Amino acid sequence: MSDARANGKALTGNGKGKVFRPYGKKAEDKTDGIPLLKYGKGNNFYKFKAAVSTQAIKEFGNLGKLINLEEYYVPVFDPPDLTNQGLTAAQLGAMRLEAIKGYAKNIEKMKDNRPKFIVTFFFPRKKMSNSLTEKYIECI
Repeated sequence: MSDARANGKALTGNGKGKVFRPYGKKAEDKTDGIPLLKYGKGNNFYKFKAAVSTQAIKEFGNLGKLINLEEYYVPVFDPPDLTNQGLTAAQLGAMRLEAIKGYAKNIEKMKDNRPKFIVTFFFPRKKMSNSLTEKYIECI
């Protein structure tokens, strides 16, 4: 047995074996967009899910929370407390009504954006053109 093998050292290419060459790591994508989802043993699902979630929240607000929560997020209505402002009952009622209208408007906007959200994030984007995406949105 040679001294290199007995000492546990790698062979250095003297003709008796292969030279050990460490592999370099692949460069990570530094793009701001959504990375391509990889399948298999070395997948990037968690990076993909985080990127999709961030992009969805930017584009759709509360509706984008669907990806992390895995269910539709419904914001809680929290009426403003205006009792100590010295307003009359009619003014308080009007302000409370405006708050309810704003809440209902946000809920309606979320319901209207659901089809666009689903088409944008759950259909394969590379295979569909923009015109086809618009047709899906109109049909739903």
